[in-house]
Amino acid sequence: MPTHHRALSALATTALLSSGLALGTAGSAAAAPAQPAPVSRPQTGDGILDPILDPILGGLSVVTQPLLSTLGGAPGVGQLLTATAPVWNILNSLVATDVEWLCDGVPIPGTQGQLTFVPTQAQAGCQVAAKFVGRVLGILPVEAVTASVLVPLGVAPQTPVATKPVAVAGTPKVGAPLTATAPAWDTDATDVATTYQWLRGGTAITGATAASYTPTAEDLGKAVTVRATGTRDGAPEPATSTSSAVTVLLGDAPTAAAPAVSGDPRPGSTLTVAAPAWSGTGPVVTTYQWLRDGQPVTGATTASYAVTEADAGHSLAARATGTRAGHAPGTATSQAVTVGAAEPLTATVPPSITRPAGGVTVGRTLTATPGTWSAPATAVAYTWRRDGSTIPGATGPTYVVRPADVGRALSVAVTARATGFAEGTSSSPTVTVARSSSTTVARLSRTEVRKGAKVTLRVAVRSAAGAPTGTVRVLDGTRVLTKVVVRGTRTVKLRGLAVGRHRIRVQYVGSTTTAPSTSKVVVLTVRKRA
Repeated sequence: MPTHHRALSALATTALLSSGLALGTAGSAAAAPAQPAPVSRPQTGDGILDPILDPILGGLSVVTQPLLSTLGGAPGVGQLLTATAPVWNILNSLVATDVEWLCDGVPIPGTQGQLTFVPTQAQAGCQVAAKFVGRVLGILPVEAVTASVLVPLGVAPQTPVATKPVAVAGTPKVGAPLTATAPAWDTDATDVATTYQWLRGGTAITGATAASYTPTAEDLGKAVTVRATGTRDGAPEPATSTSSAVTVLLGDAPTAAAPAVSGDPRPGSTLTVAAPAWSGTGPVVTTYQWLRDGQPVTGATTASYAVTEADAGHSLAARATGTRAGHAPGTATSQAVTVGAAEPLTATVPPSITRPAGGVTVGRTLTATPGTWSAPATAVAYTWRRDGSTIPGATGPTYVVRPADVGRALSVAVTARATGFAEGTSSSPTVTVARSSSTTVARLSRTEVRKGAKVTLRVAVRSAAGAPTGTVRVLDGTRVLTKVVVRGTRTVKLRGLAVGRHRIRVQYVGSTTTAPSTSKVVVLTVRKRA
């Protein structure tokens, strides 16, 4: 015998003896089955090892044959098959067992090492069995094959049918999760894979393919549905089921603790409200409204508020409103603070009126100075008065004297404001309005005429207030020729003048607002007729 064959024989014999097994006695370790599984071994070709291998193989047998089970069901495509490994009569630690599945005796790819197998359409119509291969010390393979089962040709998989439609569970509002209640396929199908797609107004929502969906602000007021798709392997097409639509409502309003107000609650100071911390997720836009005794203060809609004198003795609070897209608005109101009274502002130097050049007359402009106050004034307001009564519309630092002011006493009241003080008011000394001066001009159409010829005199009266209305007298020397009423200008006809020189002048008698005036003398010479 060659040296390497003797070495291999010695190695195998030593390994078996070291495990406590005697060659040729393995069959007595346990009772053999009535019909043991067929055993095969590879051929060496030269028969040199046969004297050593035959006793070992004769001692390796199956105590319990491998079994094939359908767990009580009928064999068929899609039905689970389970193989139970054989029990060898040699210590399991010395036997390495492999398994693979056969279709009509041909190995099925991808089934090595699997004790379970689900036949597919590829195995329809063939005998399926499981083959176990045992190896002693990794070099002596022994095969045991289960009984085979016939996989019927059967019926091709059909498109699933939704016997119970998919439904939407949950409250349909922004921010509240909705869940798809799975449909029932073919009453009790377990081989159908279900996927989902949520839709807004019938259009698929990008990325919304899970069994649950949380509506966003974009869904507000929209109809939301879920579409379930059932897929069966080998079926010609998938099936779909669409739920009834639900209309998405406003989400829950955000909430927050009462915000804090800081600052001195006195007129002239500023109060500030802290931004609230709103509940929930997503950005919130916060707006503010200040309240005086619980009622909104007009225009007070920022996080800060300048306390005014009108707030003295009243309570102030800030109401914050949080708005999150798609949700109802939430509010949080601060604790109220009571505003104390402010010290009034006083004039240390009273206001005054600057008199214009030419006197206080109609048409002249008067200018008020605001005076000096106990604190630097941040704002002043003017009110002009006539004999102590307010003149409507006269609220600026200047005032143009009006005809109604003639003979009256004018004054100006100044109201000053300063930070931290109640507003103060002080009035100027009065000034009396005099009548406006006037000028009268007389102009002849001709300075020399024949007796009986036509001649006219043009009269014009002017004052600082404009063209006054009143009576004028036309005199020839000291003799009054005529009296007429003028409204600024007037043309007078001169008749019946005797031959000679006439010194003509015009007197404006004046009015309540305008002082009288007399024109210069104009000379008219009347000659005899030719």
